[in-house]
Amino acid sequence: SLLKSAKAGSDHQLQFARSYAALAHTKEQGAEIRNLLDGKFQGLKIDADLRWHLILCLVERGMSSRAEIDAELERDNTLTGALSHERCIAAFPTLEAKEAAFKKATEDESITNWSRLSAIQGYNRPIQRHLHEGFVDRYFDLILETYNSKSYEVSTSIIDLLYPSYLISTQTLAKTDAWLNGPGKDSHPTLRRHILEAKDSLERALRVRAIDK
Repeated sequence: SLLKSAKAGSDHQLQFARSYAALAHTKEQGAEIRNLLDGKFQGLKIDADLRWHLILCLVERGMSSRAEIDAELERDNTLTGALSHERCIAAFPTLEAKEAAFKKATEDESITNWSRLSAIQGYNRPIQRHLHEGFVDRYFDLILETYNSKSYEVSTSIIDLLYPSYLISTQTLAKTDAWLNGPGKDSHPTLRRHILEAKDSLERALRVRAIDK
């Protein structure tokens, strides 16, 4: 593989390691992520940022534990470490983790914007798209009130980043249109623009998938 053939200690090795971990889809490849984390690749410099990336990739595949990420936070007790820890908590492949992350991102007024972003990033893992299906209607139910009641920065991060962009289906498109033609018909033009842009991206993805078939 490109990872194994990369020169030890090179930037290419680092980038291949990050990409390999993010794209792994078999148990064997998941085991290689663990080998990367355990320092079994000669020359690969594993700093705190890479450690958290590898742990996140293990977490979202159900190959890590709360105990492991808690231990990693003790090892990297910094603001960046705390945010990475929050991201990992939200990335566990369970409905309970997704529910907690969704509520935290959309309802918790006490957290910082950085903390909200970490929760959303942990929630919104592409390989966990099947866990997002139950949140689509809830998303469309809350975006109008979110835009009208929260700051622009907070509301747009929720609206843009929690849009079900990984659920590439005609059902998602239909629900988007239903909001645009229903509750969102007379909403603020800026809010409509955000949803229309998300719809455009979804339609492009649907066209690409149709061509691939």
